[in-house]
Amino acid sequence: MMGSKYHIQHITEPVQHGEGPFYNSIDNTLYYVDAFTARVLKYDFQNHKSESYKFDSHNSTGVIIPIRGRCKEFVVGADRQLYKLSWPNDKEPSFEKLKMIEEDQPKNQFNDGKADARGRLWIGTLTRNEDRSVSDFGGNVYMLESKNLQTVKKKIPKTSISNGLAWSKNGKELFFVDSAPKLIYSFEYDQMTGNIGKTSRAPLHLWGQPALVESVSEGEDRFLKFYDGFLEIIVYHGVKPKPWITDEIRDRGLLLRDIHNMIKQGSNDILNNVYKQPKKEHKKLIINTKRLYYDTVIGSANNGTKAAWKIIGCQKVVFDMSEFPHLEGIPDGMTIDENDHLWVALFGGSAVINIDPKTSTLIEIINMPVSYITSVCFGGPKLDVLYATTSRLHLNESETQNKEPLAGSVFIIQNLKVKGLAANEVCID
Repeated sequence: MMGSKYHIQHITEPVQHGEGPFYNSIDNTLYYVDAFTARVLKYDFQNHKSESYKFDSHNSTGVIIPIRGRCKEFVVGADRQLYKLSWPNDKEPSFEKLKMIEEDQPKNQFNDGKADARGRLWIGTLTRNEDRSVSDFGGNVYMLESKNLQTVKKKIPKTSISNGLAWSKNGKELFFVDSAPKLIYSFEYDQMTGNIGKTSRAPLHLWGQPALVESVSEGEDRFLKFYDGFLEIIVYHGVKPKPWITDEIRDRGLLLRDIHNMIKQGSNDILNNVYKQPKKEHKKLIINTKRLYYDTVIGSANNGTKAAWKIIGCQKVVFDMSEFPHLEGIPDGMTIDENDHLWVALFGGSAVINIDPKTSTLIEIINMPVSYITSVCFGGPKLDVLYATTSRLHLNESETQNKEPLAGSVFIIQNLKVKGLAANEVCID
């Protein structure tokens, strides 16, 4: 694809739904999956030759990642089962089971995953219905470590379509795409432990009429489960609708169990017995649920002009695609460059976008010759080219023949003038 400052061309024959590209510099080979044919594929750049291997009795494959210190051995996610795949050039492939995830959820499957710098596998799931639609927030993101990945920890619960993962250059920040709400998050990351910690931005000082809480919409069990699982602290940063009504309060923490206890006892006024009393009585405040998706904690409320709460948890939104209405589709797979800028595939958006997560700025839009871009990774001897997997799953026969014959191919994007960070291998020893 010429005529732009980038050189874009396809390098493979089309598959149904390409995903999960991984460039291996050791053998100069690109590995990826054809998700709904349950195949893994490799493209040898030296011989310009493609091979594939099908996981019979499975409906899907999600990831293929080389194993650290092992020649031609890989971790593969098929449905909810992790395998160790041996795929030598001169012998038939063989595999053995490693670990099953979410055994009690037969509709769930792996979707995307990567390894951190220490070789721990991070992998997400989603709930796939028979018609291949995805149920809201039925997935999770897990971290697997230790010998044969037998230690499993749920890290990010209740995701919609768990997708792209990437770590900052210094390894202290983890980025994650949840596709359905069109959001990219960041988490503070501890490389030694794999823990994700609390993150926050500078204190907000929001002015406006505080909200009046009229009812709690969720039942006790769901409310308990929600708070015990994910968010840790809600911080009230103060509101001054009128100077003579209330004092301003800054950065005062309120434990979620205290909020629960107050609601359990029948009180919606979560300021009682927590903060000093203002000169006049506070109006009751609603928690700002923008970051909580569909898990509304408090409903039936008069929000006034602005909410006065900010959620401080183990995540923050660094890119909200809904704030860029000219972008089409949803964010899908993702990678990161040496400047800590994110490169994100837009599924249904005919583009790869480059963003700065520190400022939530859209830097660049790379228009692609097909509609459904699924994922991207850096590769090549200098890590200065971008490989993009694509899909033809949602195109009919006429569209694939006449409009997008290359849909499902892997594309190479050159002349980026930036280098990526090398992908990590999985450690299973």
